[in-house]
Amino acid sequence: MIPATTSDYVTEKIREGPFEPTVFTTLDLKSLQVPGIVGRILNPHIILYLLTPVPSALYLFYRFTPTRALLHWLLEIYSCGPFTLMLHNHIHNDGLLNHRYLWMDSSFPHILGPLMGHTRNSYYYHRVKHHHVENNGSEDLSSTIRYQRDNLLDILVYLASHSFLSEICSICCILCLSRYKFHATLVTLISPLVQTRIGMVVGNWGQHAFIDRSQPTYNYRSSITLIDAQSNRHCFNDGYHTSHHLNPRRHWREHPLAFLKARVKYQSQDALVFQNIDFFRITFHLTRKYCNQTRRSKLELASMLKERTRRFTENEIDIKFRDHYIAESYLHG
Repeated sequence: MIPATTSDYVTEKIREGPFEPTVFTTLDLKSLQVPGIVGRILNPHIILYLLTPVPSALYLFYRFTPTRALLHWLLEIYSCGPFTLMLHNHIHNDGLLNHRYLWMDSSFPHILGPLMGHTRNSYYYHRVKHHHVENNGSEDLSSTIRYQRDNLLDILVYLASHSFLSEICSICCILCLSRYKFHATLVTLISPLVQTRIGMVVGNWGQHAFIDRSQPTYNYRSSITLIDAQSNRHCFNDGYHTSHHLNPRRHWREHPLAFLKARVKYQSQDALVFQNIDFFRITFHLTRKYCNQTRRSKLELASMLKERTRRFTENEIDIKFRDHYIAESYLHG
């Protein structure tokens, strides 16, 4: 956890820091000393995103070659994470672009989505209409509370049920298209669908693996925060998951500042903050029941982490979540 005495100088630097939209999330533009490349290729990044995967996918249906398929797949692997988190911000904030470009803002998810493993509107209805309403509770279809969250078998059951046993209609359409051009469909649609579903399920497991049994509906104790993680730079500050649940419409650039401003609250509420690790590695460590991955490997810390991964019984779910749902129903009429 960042100490409560952290200087306000840090927060000012976050507020005033320059924002550089660029294709390369691991490099700053000032590090790319290549004349003409930055202005002509990297700055118009949205156009580049649209003009790269779509023509590549169409060409694979026209003329399939293993080399082009490999290059297309590598591009998709590199892009699917940032695209998913960009889509995440898009659906929570009613778009990304200026209203003058509403036609592009409303159409690009339907064009690029299938190429990045997303079926039509499924991410929107799950994240906005379901997950953030039910908040990983008993009625959340992606909830982790009924699983032993440091057990490999439970993780595999969760993975299978949420990755492959849904979206039957979309899968049928993809299978029909595969009868026309199997290899092209495999590379451009089937592979992205499978790997993106696996990635989202494994990531969601890590995000909601540690749940305080005394207050499972409390955002500070049902989700976690990752700082100093490379995935924050690559995927729009995805590690600030507690901040996102506290305010789903908060812009991704505001998460670090909001976290620093509320650091005393995070400390007082025993919120979990991990450093230099991503959600996938957290899930991996849990399969090995490795709960003391930080330098603070005290017995009480390991015990607390293990306690927060225990599955909830149906009786506990009924008791813990009943009052929460009654209160929510009362507030919403």
